[in-house]
This record gives sequence, C-alpha cells and structure tokens, in this order.
Amino acid sequence: MKRTTTFQTEFRDGSGTKTTLAPTAHTITLGALAAGAGRIGVQVDEGEFYPDDVDISFQTKSGAVAPTAGDEVEVYLVRSDNHPTDEVVVDGLGVADAAVAALPGNVQLLGSVTFTADADTVFKNVFRVTGLPRKYSLLVWNAGAQVLATADASHILRVTPAPKVYAQFP
Repeated sequence: MKRTTTFQTEFRDGSGTKTTLAPTAHTITLGALAAGAGRIGVQVDEGEFYPDDVDISFQTKSGAVAPTAGDEVEVYLVRSDNHPTDEVVVDGLGVADAAVAALPGNVQLLGSVTFTADADTVFKNVFRVTGLPRKYSLLVWNAGAQVLATADASHILRVTPAPKVYAQFP
C-alpha cells in the first residue's frame, strides 16, 4: 500500500467553480503583551469552502527581561456558530482585535509555547486543529511572568490547510 500526502487546497462546488485555499494570517496585536493577559484576534471567516483540518503555526518572542524557564504562552480557539442574524461567539468575546483581561472558561486550548530562561529569543510551535468552524478567532494568553517582545513583527499566527493522507491500492 502506498501512502500519498496531498494538501486540501482546492475545492469545486456543484457548478464546477474552483476555490483555492491559502494560508490565513491573523490580525492580532501581540507586541508587549503583559504577563497574565491576553489578546483575541480579528474573527476570520474562511468562506464557503473551508478546510476541516488545519495547522496553526505560532511564533512568539520573549521580551528584554528573561522569562522563567517553563513559563508558557497559550493559544486558544474561539468558536462562532456562524448564525446570520444572532451570531454566538464563545464567551461573548467579540470579533475584533482586543485585549482580554481574564482567561475565558469556554475557549478551546490548542497548545502552548514553553519558554526557556532566555531574553529576546524566538519560540515556535505548530498545533493541529480538526473540525475547524467556518468563523473563528484565535486568542493568545501570556501565562508567564514577563512581558513579550514589543515588536508586533516578532509574533506570528498563521493557519494552513493540513495535509491529508490517502491510502492508494495498486
């Protein structure tokens, strides 16, 4: 049996119209994110043809003061039900780039980046999400004891359609 990995990047609707999916960059302001605080990004609408499974790439940078080894920055998925007139967003968080003062109780933890005790250092992780809703936001929570790097360009959140693995029989 041969295994083939393909990327779920093109779809055709019933009329044959082709839609190509590309990585989605998220609008979220993470520069100088305080310890014990969070930010929610702008809500994303992936459109009619959206991937079920995605990889979320997260990069952050520690600030000028070295964090405590083991401190974490967490990434959460904030779901929406996509209702046309009375949309429900988990924990009523809204749909704009905004500060979050207390960690909401109903958001879905995707994963975290764990710091070493090094200042001005880049840390990265990738999280797989299955069952992505059409509309969602990402929330980043600084669970550490130090402020993150001040430059917004030091922090990246990107969503990419996940590869699909299919079995091929001879």
